[in-house]
Amino acid sequence: MADTSVSHKWLYRGLYIVIALVTYYIHLLPLQTIPRGWGLPDILLCLTFAWALRRPEYVPLTLVAALFFLGDMLFQRPPGLQSAAIILGLEFLRTRRGDVRAATFPTEWFMVVVTMVGILIFTRFVSAIALLDPPSLRLTLIQFVITAACYPFIAGLSSVLFKVRYPAANDISDRALT
Repeated sequence: MADTSVSHKWLYRGLYIVIALVTYYIHLLPLQTIPRGWGLPDILLCLTFAWALRRPEYVPLTLVAALFFLGDMLFQRPPGLQSAAIILGLEFLRTRRGDVRAATFPTEWFMVVVTMVGILIFTRFVSAIALLDPPSLRLTLIQFVITAACYPFIAGLSSVLFKVRYPAANDISDRALT
């Protein structure tokens, strides 16, 4: 039984890595030559938060940090700023995991949106302190709204397609994490 859960865990970690790399690849493709007036949703952030609330063993902290740091490097963002903010947000959500699990989905969605707002404020604040040129506030807010609106779809898709759901109340592996 232990071998099955360990291999299952590593299967989902591998799937998470593949999804992250495919997402980065799609974002880097030159699909149009003129800049858009809106930003694409951060699907990987939504997926990370959804999986961390449902099955945190599938998205360990080091894996998330490494993948988002890779994203910082690929998208030429300040190295480690976005990934550090996401790690802080992820840990905030993990500490509230029991509260979110006992509540309804709109409460979960609200907590994720509040965390995304915190990430946005943190990165803008640190960029201002470090005298970095932040991206356009309009573009950032549009991307935030689109990402927040996509979270229910990503959470539902991960539940239906990937079977990443809250564990049963009597699941021993879940009790070991809390």
